[in-house]
Amino acid sequence: MRVVSGTFMLPASDIDLYFGIGFIPDWVKLYNMNANEQYAHWSIHMMRHAAALGGIEEDDDGTITPNTFEIGIAPWRGGNAVTAAQATAGNCLTWDKLDYAKAVNHDAQTYNDITKWNFVTGQTGYWDEACNTTYVGVGSLIWIASGNSAAKRYVVAALTSNGEVSAEVTLSEASVLSGDIVRISSMYDLKTMSSGAVLPAGFWLDSTADFLTATSEQGFFEAGTYDM
Repeated sequence: MRVVSGTFMLPASDIDLYFGIGFIPDWVKLYNMNANEQYAHWSIHMMRHAAALGGIEEDDDGTITPNTFEIGIAPWRGGNAVTAAQATAGNCLTWDKLDYAKAVNHDAQTYNDITKWNFVTGQTGYWDEACNTTYVGVGSLIWIASGNSAAKRYVVAALTSNGEVSAEVTLSEASVLSGDIVRISSMYDLKTMSSGAVLPAGFWLDSTADFLTATSEQGFFEAGTYDM
């Protein structure tokens, strides 16, 4: 059994969305975490029924709708190069594993490495250098180590400006005291791919799926394989 999960940004228009997660899953769950509150679920076993080849969708009033082929979710074999049009549209996604506390991973000419967490009170604090808000913001994961203790993981729950001024950063819970920042992730686990990059295997969501009627909002997915 293999299970992965992560967050992503829905594109600004209703277009096919490709998730290059690195393997072809047996099942997928998609959640729209904003006002639309759509949910989509697909399984390899749903493909064994013609009326649910593309899985099912559930809207915010509980209505469940089966999707036929090329309307919902389907496996994607990958191996194709991202076109210029797809890169512009932002509909090909893959993992973003970069550490955005390191300036070299985004813009070393403008920003410096973020290395220190300064505790203020409760959930609030600030880091020692300005962050690049193109990548770091609400939803970013941050690991902070204090003293000889192992690093603890938090979520950035609120960010004012670039986070280097007192109390500009609010974490998901009361933090450790001031310490070292080990890593900061992007706001989203998946990022758009550039033109010419090769899309890994994964799954895709057809543009006509109701899940995509709410654009430029945050989504969450889970995908995995069965034991058999």
